[in-house]
Parts: sequence; structure tokens; C-alpha cells
Amino acid sequence: MRTIVVLTFVFQWNNSLWPLVVVSKDSMKTITIGLASFQGMYGTTWNLLMAAAVMGILPSVVAFLIGQRYLIKGITLTGLKA
Repeated sequence: MRTIVVLTFVFQWNNSLWPLVVVSKDSMKTITIGLASFQGMYGTTWNLLMAAAVMGILPSVVAFLIGQRYLIKGITLTGLKA
């Protein structure tokens, strides 16, 4: 159960298609959609893009570190019969 929670959190955090379709205000955009705004027609501000990418990946890393033992336990028990 906890494995599913961690994997679902990471998947939804990185989801970009659904928020792109639904959200119309700039203030409600997710981090993944906001990262695309750093890329302009004539250039990319790489320093801001990388800083925002690090800030965007931190919650996923924290969720993984908290649920790491449950995630690995769930993966190792997948092939075992009860």
C-alpha cells in the first residue's frame, strides 16, 4: 500500500499533460509546466531553468527517501508467493 502511495505521488508530481489541458491561469500552473516557460523562442535561461528543476525535484526526492524502505520491500515481495 505504501509503495503505491510513493509511486502515485511521484507520477502525479511529474504529470504535465493534464495540468496543461485544464489550467488557464499562470498562478495555477504546476512546476513541470512552469519549467517550459523558461524556454523562449530565441534562447533559454539555463541558470533559472536548472534552479527551478532542482526545486521541483526536491519533493519527489523527499517522498522517495521517506518511503524508500517500503518501496524496496514492496518490490522484493512482488515475486514471492504468500
